[in-house]
Amino acid sequence: MRRWISTLAGALVAAAPACADVSVQAYGPGQYFDELRYWVSSVLPSQGANSYGPANLFDGSDRTAWCEGVPGTGSGESITISFGGEAMPLRLMVRNGYAKSADIHAKNARPRNVRVSTSTGNWYVTELADTMGWQELPLVAEWISWVEVSIRDVYPGTKYTDTCISALEVDFEGG
Repeated sequence: MRRWISTLAGALVAAAPACADVSVQAYGPGQYFDELRYWVSSVLPSQGANSYGPANLFDGSDRTAWCEGVPGTGSGESITISFGGEAMPLRLMVRNGYAKSADIHAKNARPRNVRVSTSTGNWYVTELADTMGWQELPLVAEWISWVEVSIRDVYPGTKYTDTCISALEVDFEGG
């Protein structure tokens, strides 16, 4: 049975950024981790009722997304997931782009190549498909304290330069 972070039991424990330059979202203890914390290097400012923070990465909705907030396409921006100690995740599951609709997906930039690195020094670069469906980013079966996904280059948006990811979830069981 597949268990992603959005289906794990646990209370949302913090929503406020740690400081003005860092945005973080955290879960309390779970079956496989002491504390799951999503750190993002930047966030696009809210526009109307839409916000683009790290909580959108695991809220289970295809109507939300994390969007980086630097000028240009966000090459070099990153998402880091820490575990509050060591954990052994098997893979990350990603929904590339802003999956609200095919139109919104095309209008915003989406990561093309990403670097996946871990606290042990293992890393690889992979190309994501330009699709709204789920994609797998495998991890080496090892104890790690964090994993980071960094944007290397993007599929350009037809209207906006913001690069968005609708979901990035940790899978500890595979399946």
